[in-house]
Amino acid sequence: MRSPAFIQCLTLLACGALTCVGQDTLFDEPLWARDGLTRSTNAFARVTRVPHPEDATVSALHCERESRWWGRLLVVRRDGDNVKSFVPLPQDYLDGAGHYVRDLSWRKIRDVGWVLQVFTSTHRGNGSLWLLEFKDGRSRTLMTTRAVADNYERWFDRGQLQIEHLDGDVSKPIALRLHGIEHIINEAGCQLDKKVDEQWVWDGAKRVFVIQNNIQSPSK
Repeated sequence: MRSPAFIQCLTLLACGALTCVGQDTLFDEPLWARDGLTRSTNAFARVTRVPHPEDATVSALHCERESRWWGRLLVVRRDGDNVKSFVPLPQDYLDGAGHYVRDLSWRKIRDVGWVLQVFTSTHRGNGSLWLLEFKDGRSRTLMTTRAVADNYERWFDRGQLQIEHLDGDVSKPIALRLHGIEHIINEAGCQLDKKVDEQWVWDGAKRVFVIQNNIQSPSK
């Protein structure tokens, strides 16, 4: 005969498994197609919607299971409230991005087109910037780099590097500038401040942004 403690343990495991199964169905594409955009997104704690500025059939969504803690990025094709399909995200994004989206926006870059700019973070407050391209039903990562630090050991001002799109002057290369101050608490408990200034230039042949410099120096 099994002990009450053993039975209780099995019960907790079973409940946890059911919870995971229930959570997994939150991102079940056929269910979204059946239930529609509004009903599907109402199942989450919070949803940030960022419609494509020029294509009304495309929206980027950050669907949070736990507000400001656990979420997932989706890009959907829709017709009004009807969800036609999910747009697959790049595999390197799925493998390497944090599980929470801090910031999400569409940006139009000269000679590149519309890209989805995503800052992601982990529970530890570390994360990265991603520029994602969606074209002809496929997606690609055009750039990714460490750009988020927001914990008690090290942090950027405002939690993430600031980004400038330098593509307005047609006589100059298309570039992005990431900059900010990183504050680090060393083993002695002292705070060190470092200036970060990166410039990323567009490589049209490879269709990616390539880093040109990475200045990290003590901040005065």
